[in-house]
Amino acid sequence: MFSLKNSARIVLLVVFCVTLFGAMHLPKLAFNYDFERFFPKGDDDLEFYLEHRALFESDNDFLLISIENKKGVFNLDFLNKVKALSDSIKRLELVHSVISPTSIARYIKGPFGAMKVPYIHLDAKRLQADSIQIFQEKHLDGALFSSSKPAICLLVNHEQYLKKKASDTLLIQIERAVSTLDFDQVFYSGKIHGQFYYIQKIKWQMGIFMTSSFLLVLLFLFFSFKNLRAILVPIYVVTLSLLWLFSIMALCDEKIDVIASLMPTILFIVGVSDTIHFYTRYFELARGSNNYYESILQTIKEVGWATFLTSLTTAIGFATLITAKIEPVQTFGLYTSIGVFIAFIITYLSLPAMLYLAQKSIIPEQHLKTDRWKSLLDFLFLTVLKNQKKIMVGSIALVFVCLIGISRLTVNNFLLEDLSDRDALKKGYLYIEQYFSGARPFEFALWSDSSLFNYQDLSELNQVSDYLDQQYGLKLQLSLVELIKETNRFLKGGALAQRVFPNNEAEFLRIKKQLEKRSKSMGLNTLISQDHQRLRFTGKIPDWGGKATDEKDLRFTEFLSQNLPEHLNYKVTGMAKLIDKNNAYLIENMFKGLGISFLLVSIIMALLYRSFWIIVISLVCNILPLIMIAAFMGFTGMYLNISTSIIFTIAFGIAVDDTIHFLSKLKADLKKFSTVGFALKHTYYVTGKAILVTTLITSAGFLTLIGASFNSIFNIGLLVSLTLIFAVFADLILLPVLILRWKKRS
Repeated sequence: MFSLKNSARIVLLVVFCVTLFGAMHLPKLAFNYDFERFFPKGDDDLEFYLEHRALFESDNDFLLISIENKKGVFNLDFLNKVKALSDSIKRLELVHSVISPTSIARYIKGPFGAMKVPYIHLDAKRLQADSIQIFQEKHLDGALFSSSKPAICLLVNHEQYLKKKASDTLLIQIERAVSTLDFDQVFYSGKIHGQFYYIQKIKWQMGIFMTSSFLLVLLFLFFSFKNLRAILVPIYVVTLSLLWLFSIMALCDEKIDVIASLMPTILFIVGVSDTIHFYTRYFELARGSNNYYESILQTIKEVGWATFLTSLTTAIGFATLITAKIEPVQTFGLYTSIGVFIAFIITYLSLPAMLYLAQKSIIPEQHLKTDRWKSLLDFLFLTVLKNQKKIMVGSIALVFVCLIGISRLTVNNFLLEDLSDRDALKKGYLYIEQYFSGARPFEFALWSDSSLFNYQDLSELNQVSDYLDQQYGLKLQLSLVELIKETNRFLKGGALAQRVFPNNEAEFLRIKKQLEKRSKSMGLNTLISQDHQRLRFTGKIPDWGGKATDEKDLRFTEFLSQNLPEHLNYKVTGMAKLIDKNNAYLIENMFKGLGISFLLVSIIMALLYRSFWIIVISLVCNILPLIMIAAFMGFTGMYLNISTSIIFTIAFGIAVDDTIHFLSKLKADLKKFSTVGFALKHTYYVTGKAILVTTLITSAGFLTLIGASFNSIFNIGLLVSLTLIFAVFADLILLPVLILRWKKRS
């Protein structure tokens, strides 16, 4: 027969072998950043957008390059360098076209047909006249030129739907071409640029988070236990948990994105929390005892069930994110919930075996002599007993104050809100936002059962074009209507005053014939479908935010309903619109997920106590921290968006652990002690220390995230930390008062 020590060694060997097998697959784990993964899956608007995009082209496959010249843009040396850059980029294999100030031209009708007249002549004598002409052209100001900054902008249209490797190669080629020309300042904005630097940041910050979490946990464990073996065991447990989880993700061909990069920090916290609850009870039982096996068994009986329940509630809290229609959130919810159970399994496989093999050598000296936490817990417990009425009144008053803060919460989002304004990537985006037409794509579709390429319908749509330009704020507008205006100007000699929609059908038919003749060079197929039954208005707008853009869209659709004939159908669509819609889904999902979590906690409390009042007490103590954090967001002006909406699910899933540990221990103590007071006091001391230590570690662990470049991770770090601190107030101040009043009522 195997001895207990041999059995413990075999358990550790099996765990090690499984870990080694998983680690062999870790090189397959890759990083990913793709805007389209954030589109709401199974959504009608998404299906419409994909169909619209397939018919025309993607509204997001472009790169904007803004170049500043401090001596002014109408400088011959500068413009020659811009032309050289444009020509260099055009020659790249994956580039379709480059719209540059040095390449744009207007057509005028000459004696021998169409004549192409460039807006900029690379001739020093003509540059002043060119500058006057350009700023008279309303459609160019803010598009390729800026009237408020000595800068120009290039629009690079490249191959659509590029894979990561090809996308990175193209960006490197473009940046290399730019670097050889020694411009004063260059800013980029676009998908290939964003995803390249996002992934670099994800890799860098994930390493920072893991290292800082590791060091912080190490520091707190040292101050709590001051025993090398006692410190290393939790680190071993959480490290194995991470390796197992990442191995599973690699085997399933999952990738790490900005949200998934949070998982190491969360699993560090969950794993250490499981270990500390186990440690606290085991060290108390093993103090002065030589029967370490019985101490381990007793700890598993008392703490194991509660830890399983807390792992279950935490895992289900994260698993509720699977109901979201956004793939990265689903992936984060699924694998984090798996990771929580992995941490539980490894804790209860490895920890008992390691404690038994280490025996007395792992028990911290301070636990053999005195517990320095006792004086603090004595003070807290006596304060609670003496101020029960004040605590109840104060809690009720706090709820009313929180409701005021919650009333100030608003739903809003920005495309690059995830980045700090100090970030180099964000600076380029904001530069183009401020001095040019903006970098947020706008897409609007119109369709009918019959051809739209006729004078009557397009004259109606001329109103739409004017509204988008004058009321909505659309810049760099591309549409069939604008193309008709430009062609009308060409046919009438090229004067700016002739850039208008034709006055009669005869003029229109003349323009239509000209467009059909030069359809390929004019890009007609990107603006109207081959059957002429669908067309698009596209362009760029500033990133006003999802809320302001939705309000503009609402006014726009009201205008359309009042001014367009009934046979014309329309829809605002596009990548940015879908990202805005994610917020509504995630807010809805947040309430759904919290509802499931509340129901689960209610069922667990009902099974433990079979008491309606205990269900109410447990929910009150875990809803209060969420109310407090929502109020904090409202008072500080934070928005509800993709990142902040998942905070409530994360925080509830972790914060509820302490309540379950407290009530589970109380249930056991009520059977041992003659009065509720003595049982509550013993529970308070035993679980109180574990609650304080785990809260210090978990909140500090999440606080390491506030150094992130991503605002979403910063928000999660700050808000979850605050929620956990608020949860300590609920569990150690309010919960005992509610229990005493419940028992008194009983």
